[in-house]
Amino acid sequence: LLCSDYAAGQLTQISVRAAGRGEAVPAVETLLDAIVAPVMYRIMFRPEGLDRAYVSRLVAAALRAG
Repeated sequence: LLCSDYAAGQLTQISVRAAGRGEAVPAVETLLDAIVAPVMYRIMFRPEGLDRAYVSRLVAAALRAG
């Protein structure tokens, strides 16, 4: 099991719940690319500025694009 498989599984569960509430849900791969990948990059290479506001901006952009 790859780390990305775990993240995809978690996002799938979140997406199913959101869709059940009638919310529009971007594809899991879109969420991985738009949220998980930038956060992981920042954790590994540029952690300064990695805070709740940064992640909130990523989530908002992913939801607008999806």
